[in-house]
Amino acid sequence: MANIILFTDRSPLTHSIDENFYLFERYSRPAGAYKIASTLRKHGYSVIVVPNCLRLSLTSIKEFIRQNSKDLIWVGLSTTFLTVKSPFVNDYREIWKSTNDRYVDLSILKNEYYVQMSVPTLLAWGTDELKLISKFISLNYNAKLCLGGTWVSHVKNGSIDVDSAEVHIITGMSEDYTVEMTHALSKNQDIPYQLSSINGEVDFKRSVIDYTANDIINSDEWLTLEVSRGCAFKCAYCTYDHKGKADTTKYTQTLKDEILKNYEYWGVTKYHLLDDLYNDSDYKIKLLYDEVWSALPFQPEWISYLRLDLLWSNPESAEWIKASGCKLGSFGIETLHDQAGKKVGKGLGKTRILETLENLKNVWGNDVLVTALMIAGLPGEPYEHIVETMHWLKRTDLIHSYKYAPLWVTPPEHKPFALKQNSMSDDYEKYQLSWGPDGWVNNVGVNFKMVSDLVSTDDKNYVSKFFPVDLIEYPELRFLGHKHKDLVNRNLNTNILIDIKNQNYKINNLVEERLEKILKITD
Repeated sequence: MANIILFTDRSPLTHSIDENFYLFERYSRPAGAYKIASTLRKHGYSVIVVPNCLRLSLTSIKEFIRQNSKDLIWVGLSTTFLTVKSPFVNDYREIWKSTNDRYVDLSILKNEYYVQMSVPTLLAWGTDELKLISKFISLNYNAKLCLGGTWVSHVKNGSIDVDSAEVHIITGMSEDYTVEMTHALSKNQDIPYQLSSINGEVDFKRSVIDYTANDIINSDEWLTLEVSRGCAFKCAYCTYDHKGKADTTKYTQTLKDEILKNYEYWGVTKYHLLDDLYNDSDYKIKLLYDEVWSALPFQPEWISYLRLDLLWSNPESAEWIKASGCKLGSFGIETLHDQAGKKVGKGLGKTRILETLENLKNVWGNDVLVTALMIAGLPGEPYEHIVETMHWLKRTDLIHSYKYAPLWVTPPEHKPFALKQNSMSDDYEKYQLSWGPDGWVNNVGVNFKMVSDLVSTDDKNYVSKFFPVDLIEYPELRFLGHKHKDLVNRNLNTNILIDIKNQNYKINNLVEERLEKILKITD
């Protein structure tokens, strides 16, 4: 029986092939719910985490709560990856609440993003759905439904009616607060006010994600591993809680002990590192190599976010990153336009960007893949330059894959309600942004609709011809049995696309197998 049940998910992805849409899921688990569970377990509470919850119908949700509800205190729902962008979300919601089947067929959520850009991003379980869950919990168990995750920052602009849904909102990184809240609820006391949404844990450097048998760990999966919490930089487009913070890396003994436990108990040797900026100093990179990665009884493999300008200023650090076990680095390059990059805090410039990428190719070869995250619409960058960069990214061998996203700035009408904003949202004038019928307009006449249409068209053409191996896809494909050397070969995408088209992408089956095991948990 559980005191707390936490539901979480990775939003399913729809893939366009030959103008048809195919949906496949994600096996990898978001870290937030498991970190909350670990913290609560340390304080004596029993917690069960249910991943891939979008597959579950309301009938199945109720059934699982019933079989694990003897001492139920609260039920949590992570909203971070519970969002979909589909015109068919209402069809999903209707089936979700009316079917007696255990699972909902997620193919109803096929994504018309490429055709219908006006479709908003929504919570798959909206106010009405949350109300059904919260009523069931409060009436039968005197427990509470709580929402956490990044999407709760949109609550006040109407995406969720908190009062109607009867949910309690938890913001930011909130490990310590959930313990305080659980203590109060277990004693039938009022829920304490959340004073901070930023810190999460006072003793973060000694904290771990501690998995149990009920988490159903597979030795071949890539677990998430928190290394640091924060980034020393303050890029203008960033909304991270901990930007501008340094020296938040965990103690090396804590990291080593966590990795060794996962190896000894579950056989896990591969990780997706949760670190906003892994290579923020040479000292950190060398320390982690000396006291963690090189001190393990196995060869670790990991993927992470990295920053390019720090590899330009400290080129020798590339060797230590490779030696530590890195297999893929995801770089927020954002733009190759010098003026635009400097304006938002990415001032390396095109010449030095290319020099650094060439050096990485020389040092890493194909042992470490480089993926580029790009932003379309930064102030100062003409439309034609974005198109030119897209063409270069497709041709170069310095980048293995890339992903473009439209610049996001909070609209004026949402600013009074947004819980988190980036610097560009705080000061339109400083970043030379104005507003029109097609969203923001930058100082060279590029607007939000222009780049959204461009990005969606490029995404459709690029992804349909080349299945991009990025920070999300890499661990999923390795989990399916592909070796690193397989993923280096871009022609592999042909076989992957055929599997998706034939509905033979095995992650979907593996997700269901894990869910079946979790749904049988009664303790």
